[in-house]
Amino acid sequence: MRVVRFWSPAARRAAAQAYAVNRFWAWWQARGARDAAAAVDAGAPERMFGRMARHLTAIHPCLVWEFVPGTDSRYVLVVTAGGDPALRAITGRWRRAAPPADETWDYSNFRLPAPDPEASVISLGGAQIDVTSATVTAAVSGAHVDVTLYHPGFAALPPDQHVLTAFMLLDTVLGEAVVDTWIGTVAAATEPPPAEPDAPPIVPLIDLPAVVDALEADLTDAKGERPWMVTRVTSEDGDPILTSTQVPLRAASAPHLDTHVDLTVSFSERTSRGLPAPGSLHRLRDFQDDVAGYLGRNGRVVAHETHRGVRTLHLYVDSTTFAVKQLKAAISNWNQGTVSVTEKRDPGWDRVQHLRN
Repeated sequence: MRVVRFWSPAARRAAAQAYAVNRFWAWWQARGARDAAAAVDAGAPERMFGRMARHLTAIHPCLVWEFVPGTDSRYVLVVTAGGDPALRAITGRWRRAAPPADETWDYSNFRLPAPDPEASVISLGGAQIDVTSATVTAAVSGAHVDVTLYHPGFAALPPDQHVLTAFMLLDTVLGEAVVDTWIGTVAAATEPPPAEPDAPPIVPLIDLPAVVDALEADLTDAKGERPWMVTRVTSEDGDPILTSTQVPLRAASAPHLDTHVDLTVSFSERTSRGLPAPGSLHRLRDFQDDVAGYLGRNGRVVAHETHRGVRTLHLYVDSTTFAVKQLKAAISNWNQGTVSVTEKRDPGWDRVQHLRN
């Protein structure tokens, strides 16, 4: 009997991208890495532009790439989403498929900080925006740093370029991965911020990495792990809402997980305020462990909310896998109430933004 398989448009796109990623790495390992190193060594990286563009466009036409100096390797091939959250999963899968780094090449799916940020200058129109003239007001809030960046050169730029330039400066000093992981709101100031007694500190932009490093250290325990952050608030109906989230709750921590899954679980043993009593609390923890075990590398639980006898587990999964189907086995083990499942593509992790601390 002939078996006919019908693929959805999304499945076909995913298969085509996976094929293009594999083709890229096959070409790179066969000759691309050698030719690219020779071109960069000769000071002529443009020799590779056509070939790189052809192979990367086959993965997605909007990917951005560059060769940059490395640290442990001589060079790094960087392929990024160019700031588009919808492409992060693609570049994340590209990086996961990369060969191990060697003495010549390493690989990154995020723009790296400049090797010498203090010497970096961004030319925009007639303005020269240097890193050393920039200052930031750095306000640490929970698991992120909100920044207002000032540079005297902003006055020479159109207003719609101020925040974009601020992000370019932040990427230069911190690197794209750190910005996406630890930086919260970003604002651009055209006037020097006033120094006020109770205001957040104003520091040179070049010193911002130390602020971020201190925050990361505060959120990391002695074992090098980041405990989840637990908060408790009161809802409009007067009952408590208990939340627990991974730190940091950002897509940059797992860019290949591009689909949000909401597991809403009711439980039978509850307190008078609607929170789980000991019996249900133990079962809920086992249920979450079961879900994580079934997902494996294809997804993770990133947060949960509990209110009035219901716990909502927030998961992110890789849309190119069968992660959602894998959840069915875990769901069937729940015997204290109902479980509902909804899924929605969300590469920027916007559906858990309200839970970020």
